[in-house]
Amino acid sequence: MSRAALFRVRELEQVDKTHFPTARVYGDTARPELRVIACGGEITNGHRPDDIILYADLVG
Repeated sequence: MSRAALFRVRELEQVDKTHFPTARVYGDTARPELRVIACGGEITNGHRPDDIILYADLVG
């Protein structure tokens, strides 16, 4: 039997790749949390300069 986890988005953050919040994204948490990281920003020289980070909490 499979089960699904339900997460609720708490925050969406856009940061320059040179200022990536490593400890915040990969650090320990007191409860189950989810991070989704994608590229963002206007394309410059074929690359996007930012990271979009979604923070979500387990709700069910």
